[in-house]
Amino acid sequence: MESSNRRRSQRIYVVGEETGLIFTEISDIISGDEAYTIVEYPEFDVFVSDIDNLTAACVVMEASASQLADLAAARLSSGASPPLSLILLGETIDVATVIEAMKVNSIQFLERPFDAMHLLAALAEGFHTIDRQLQATTSDRENVDQLASLTPRERNVFEGLIDGLSNKEIAKRLSISHRTVEVYRANLAVKLHSKKPTDWVRLKLSLPPGTSVRIVEDPVLEPPAGSKR
Repeated sequence: MESSNRRRSQRIYVVGEETGLIFTEISDIISGDEAYTIVEYPEFDVFVSDIDNLTAACVVMEASASQLADLAAARLSSGASPPLSLILLGETIDVATVIEAMKVNSIQFLERPFDAMHLLAALAEGFHTIDRQLQATTSDRENVDQLASLTPRERNVFEGLIDGLSNKEIAKRLSISHRTVEVYRANLAVKLHSKKPTDWVRLKLSLPPGTSVRIVEDPVLEPPAGSKR
């Protein structure tokens, strides 16, 4: 949903000491196009401190390597930081600045004075990149939600199956009956929308590194195989 909303109102953050001049240059080019919204941040530090309140946008700025390092650190520590596509202004960009910019997100370079063709091309590419990132984020969230719907026992069976174990081997590992493994496996097929363990492997591998998944309690605990009820 965020991606479609962004298409209707494509936000541009203009950041830095020359905000007023850059704002005027951009406004003259996109004047009358209601698809764009320009927001000014004359002070770079204020922009960085406001990271949690930003929305997905193209960021037009002149910035040093140290400033970009601060922005990258702020994005890393923020739990709500959206995709940002940087458009760096300047005649020359040093290697250190490029390296720090890449830590923030996608980057493009635009020399001043820029014309309409080059600015609009940079914005189009920037918003296209943001769309891809938002779609990937939505997909990641859906995958996390699918795994989060599994109970501990279902997750154990899931892990056993993607490890290549048979139903009997999983039953032995978990001290449950072979029939119970089949029931859990049927539950997995419904919750993960596939009966194929190969699809489940891809699902797990698609999660971003460090992703945590909550645990849903099993409604009934399975007694060890052979125990008396």
